Amino acid sequence: LPLSRAGRVIVEQCIDGHQLHGDGFVCDGKLVFSCLGDHQAAGVLNSSTLYPSRYPADLIARIQAETQRFLDLAGFRQGGINIEARLDGDREPFHIIEIGPRNGGHFTPDIITHATGFDFVSLSVDTCLGAPCTPAPLRPSPHPQGWFTNLVLYAPRPGRYTGVQLSPELEPFLLEKHLYKHRGDQLGSGTTSQTAVGTLLLKFGDRGQMERVIARNRDFYRVDMEPAPRESIDA
Repeated sequence: LPLSRAGRVIVEQCIDGHQLHGDGFVCDGKLVFSCLGDHQAAGVLNSSTLYPSRYPADLIARIQAETQRFLDLAGFRQGGINIEARLDGDREPFHIIEIGPRNGGHFTPDIITHATGFDFVSLSVDTCLGAPCTPAPLRPSPHPQGWFTNLVLYAPRPGRYTGVQLSPELEPFLLEKHLYKHRGDQLGSGTTSQTAVGTLLLKFGDRGQMERVIARNRDFYRVDMEPAPRESIDA
């Protein structure tokens, strides 16, 4: 098991349904904010999350309530959390897949801040420094003014990374660009999150426009690679 540091594997029952994903913030044991979107995948890899979710508010509210029940049982008191819930079928019932005591990766809190104005970063720093955190009733996430996503960029094959080229068509939608790799970095095959080379934070004018770009996202960027040495490919 070369991808497991512990040399172990976890086998789980497959739930064949859509997944919701996002971040929340806990204050004195209460979930005071959360925002969930529609999780997209590129094979086995995380591709993006589309905000706001296309699923109805009552379903989101039930996921929030189940998250609060988990927080009560676990005794988690304060800070950001990452939430993943999978639908069993098209809409319901749902299953909580993960609640992590952290903000989501690939700039999840940042795209939610763009979408809603909720400042995860400032709140996290304040609470770490001991600033008071006063609980308040959970309120529905402010409806984003637009449609937002964090698009993860992946290398297409093993090789030496040399850069990323973005299509001019993406420029009107681009809020932020974050690159993880440096020119000359050696990348393996595109089957793990370690082959992500960066994340784009994007804002669109309507849901259809966002879905069309995400469905064809490989047409809008190119990761430039030099071929891997023969011994690296064989290894």
